[in-house]
Amino acid sequence: MAVYEQTYKPYQGKLTPEWSRFLIIPRHAYRAVFNSKLFTAFYVICFLPLLAEAILIYLHHNAPALTIMKAAVKDLLPIDGSFFEFFVTLQGWFAFFVAILVGPPLVARDLRNNALPLYLCRPFSRTEYVLGKMSVLLILLSFITWIPQLLLFFFQSYLEGFAWFRSTLSMVSAI
Repeated sequence: MAVYEQTYKPYQGKLTPEWSRFLIIPRHAYRAVFNSKLFTAFYVICFLPLLAEAILIYLHHNAPALTIMKAAVKDLLPIDGSFFEFFVTLQGWFAFFVAILVGPPLVARDLRNNALPLYLCRPFSRTEYVLGKMSVLLILLSFITWIPQLLLFFFQSYLEGFAWFRSTLSMVSAI
């Protein structure tokens, strides 16, 4: 717009609350991350061990399914600390690869394109920029590691009973 026209008017619309302005960074980062079909497929594959874990927990407590499969409860893996440790370790490896694939491009694109001054001239601080970038990884990794593991622990507790929950409560902090 030419300066001599003097028709510029400030924005009159509703402003975003200050506490949520940094959320624009993760929103666009998730869009960029999940544009890759290869990464989306890998992220879905990260949930397959969780599905296997849920099926094993369910089979351990479902006698009709075991009789149909002609298997005994003693043939299944015992649901204890080593069971959860194995699956937490497996999910940790998946989380490692997700972090390798997602983490470096988050800031590297901004540095490569000299976009940091554009971000930092917006109405949020450096801390909010870092928090926005970090929340992308934190949320992606949480959804494949500790959140589903805790849900499966509580599922096992529900099926086994309160006595099992009370005796293995220390595993919650380990997960």
